[in-house]
Amino acid sequence: MVIEQVFLLNFFISALLHLFFAYFVFLSMRFLAGVFLFFHWAAIVANAQLNYTFPMDVSVSIEDNKLMLPFAGGFVAPQFSAIDLNNDGVEDLFVFDRASNKISTYLYQEGNYVYAPQYENAFPAGMKSWVLLRDFNCDNKPDIFTSSIFGMSLFENTSSGDNLSWELLHQTIYTEGSNGQINLQVSSYDMPGIVDVDGDGDIDILNFNFAIGGGVEFHKNMSVENTGSCDMDLVRITKRYGEFEECTCEDYIFGSEECPTIGGRLKHSGGKSILSFDATGSGVQDILIGQEYCVYPGFLKNTGTQATPLMSSVDFDFPVASDPLRMEYPAFYEIDVDHDGTKDLIAAPNTYLTEGTQDYTLLLAYYKGAAGGQYSHITDSFLKDEMIDVGYKASPAFADIDFDGDEDLLIGTGKIGSGASVWYFENTGNSSAPSFNLKNTDFLGLSSEGNESIRLQFLDVNSNNEPDMVVYKIKEGALTAVAYLNTGNANVPYELTNSIALQLPVNSVWDAPHLFPLGNSYGLLIGKQVGNLEYYLLSGSLEGGAWQLVSDTYLGFGEDFNKRNPRVIVGDFNANGTQDMLSVNDSGEVLVFENFTSGNTPIEVNGFDEDSGQLFGLGFGSQSNPYAANLFGTREPAIAFGLLQGGIQILKNTTSTPGGNELALKVSAYPVPVKANQLVLQSNKDCLVRLIDSMGKQLTESFTLPAGSAQTIDLIVVPGVYFVEFASFNERKIIRIAVID
Repeated sequence: MVIEQVFLLNFFISALLHLFFAYFVFLSMRFLAGVFLFFHWAAIVANAQLNYTFPMDVSVSIEDNKLMLPFAGGFVAPQFSAIDLNNDGVEDLFVFDRASNKISTYLYQEGNYVYAPQYENAFPAGMKSWVLLRDFNCDNKPDIFTSSIFGMSLFENTSSGDNLSWELLHQTIYTEGSNGQINLQVSSYDMPGIVDVDGDGDIDILNFNFAIGGGVEFHKNMSVENTGSCDMDLVRITKRYGEFEECTCEDYIFGSEECPTIGGRLKHSGGKSILSFDATGSGVQDILIGQEYCVYPGFLKNTGTQATPLMSSVDFDFPVASDPLRMEYPAFYEIDVDHDGTKDLIAAPNTYLTEGTQDYTLLLAYYKGAAGGQYSHITDSFLKDEMIDVGYKASPAFADIDFDGDEDLLIGTGKIGSGASVWYFENTGNSSAPSFNLKNTDFLGLSSEGNESIRLQFLDVNSNNEPDMVVYKIKEGALTAVAYLNTGNANVPYELTNSIALQLPVNSVWDAPHLFPLGNSYGLLIGKQVGNLEYYLLSGSLEGGAWQLVSDTYLGFGEDFNKRNPRVIVGDFNANGTQDMLSVNDSGEVLVFENFTSGNTPIEVNGFDEDSGQLFGLGFGSQSNPYAANLFGTREPAIAFGLLQGGIQILKNTTSTPGGNELALKVSAYPVPVKANQLVLQSNKDCLVRLIDSMGKQLTESFTLPAGSAQTIDLIVVPGVYFVEFASFNERKIIRIAVID
């Protein structure tokens, strides 16, 4: 019995020890698992975003003029407002482009405007059609008036110091009409006048009749009268402010006259812009009107009083009679541009329709104001003349097309004049410090084809290690793709006749295709207008192979009204050796999917302000075109965005791993076959070159071939097959040539 009890006791103790040990192991494993998960998730968080700066020191020249704002992004239909962005007591510029819904911000520093993208994301997202900054509550901070589905919305400026912030105060602004409170309806095609019209200290609103146009409605703000302070308390006083109406482009009527109508509507409809301002210093508000489909702005001088405004004539030669403005549907902005204490005028197109009817590389007029309502015409390209601006629908691409070891910049455009074209900027810097100089605004002469727009991509289509130029063209309602094959001649790298048509599964001009190498074949990603992303695999050759649809909602990209027009590119954005996918859409969201063919989750992409050390959100407007480029001598590629409003923006990764992105050795020997015993040699790197025969015997002394230069050598050889060997620091290439009589 005692032995049995001892045995049971020992068994019990042993079981407890085993349980204790098992529990200890369990806790240890949990601890180790916790440590592992901690570091695993810490690693994920640490790599959960890619941050980029906007390098401002990249030199760009056009006709020997070094641009001050080369990568600010361009303009098509910009709307200007003044605001102190950094709380330094100096008014800066806020710009909203209605063509792309893109916000741009500029600081005024030492007499110049400096692009400052770090402030753009501080403004409310999703604004469309028109945006004006006006101080409605008299706190010396401009608030935001913007278009909404029911007329207009108001965001109150709640900024503190240099931290910009906004609060939606009124989703819809109301006015007291003849039958009570109604929403103040403003057409999204219009631009209202928002200013203290009657001089009582609060903001009033002028707008054209939403339904039929013609007369200008005056909505008087009664807040000062009713409460003694500034707010929004609107009452519609009249539908015919100033006793005039606009009938057609050059037909205004005054007094008791009426415009002729068709079925109760005016003959001339379309968008209309209003600027209410004291042009002559008389103390009353004059009006300047721009109209859609019209090139003549109408200036109406107020010959009445603040209480009883009266317009009795129209001047179509304002603001400078000897040099009148002629611009289709202009809108006007009164801002002290040069900070001399006198308000100036800016005139810009206010149209949505970027269809090649105007040359958007020029249309942005600046008139300097002086006492007594006098203006001097300073320029037709305010700020634009300091930017790369190809008009609209910029599509950048980079490749070393001149064999000098660094990537050059080419930009596809929208239609201007006879057709869309390609701008060519030669990189005259090097592979780590780029410098661009405009060489040609119609590279390859593609404008003669009459295309509506051109997008670009460089790809080795025929597997010869040379960058072929893929051109996506839109013409007559169809999207086609053509690959112009690299000739190997740096002087004439591409020829119109040396091309192949690519058969891609596109079915809309809104499709945004992007080809990428995948093993020994190619993949294809197509961003669709409604927001989804299609993924295809190729069977056969690019010229005539078959595309197999893998997914029409790839990586979860489905139809999404707020994320329309996704554009994607493929590259190794975090320099880890795998192919990633970068996407951008109309919402402004930029994401990178690491090793994307494995279906990984996206990484957030942010801007980084080097001065403050703060991250900020990015926004490139609608229909932007991204492209990866090796520009700064780092393994992480730069990203260029071509904007709908015609400009380019370049981003540099804050993680800059030196080396690794150096271009591969590329060499050229022509003509082939060799005639007249003369051969032209080129390389993108400094090389030692020698000529050898088919038996391996060296026939010439080795000589140095400098990068980028074309060198002609005389061949004293008999007809036959020979080889040219190029040797750089760590690479070697051989070209076979045939010499004939």
